[in-house]
Amino acid sequence: MFSIVLFSRKTLLSSALSAALLFVAAGAAGAADTIGVLESQKILYQHPNFGLVARQVGERGRAKEAEIQAALERTSDPGERARIIAEGSREMKSEETRLMAPINRECQNAVASVAKTKKMTVVMEKTATYYGGTDITEDVIRYLKTTVKKIEPPQAAR
Repeated sequence: MFSIVLFSRKTLLSSALSAALLFVAAGAAGAADTIGVLESQKILYQHPNFGLVARQVGERGRAKEAEIQAALERTSDPGERARIIAEGSREMKSEETRLMAPINRECQNAVASVAKTKKMTVVMEKTATYYGGTDITEDVIRYLKTTVKKIEPPQAAR
């Protein structure tokens, strides 16, 4: 008697699992046209202001490294040296995040706009996708180049 009940539960569970997988597969097939993929690094590097901001990040990073080096030369205490390095690294990362925030925001807005125009419900990183999806990388780059105002670097005083 117990084995019959167990068999019935296994059959029921197996049937329910099969039905669920069939439902998911059918839903995925219907949604396949609404999935976009992109290369976020390519989009970031093609942003009209990426070069200028990358130079600013580099300049400020080099200045912070010089500041850290000068502070390290004033102490020989290993604990203090570790604190100086950790604090300097944290400050450099914070500055990079602050400078890159507008570019990241504009890239995210461009992706959302292109996805909405193309009626996509999901956009994924291309490298995380094994198969399928519509690549919108070039569409996002074109959108950025036509909507984002390029910032001109400050002119040096003569």
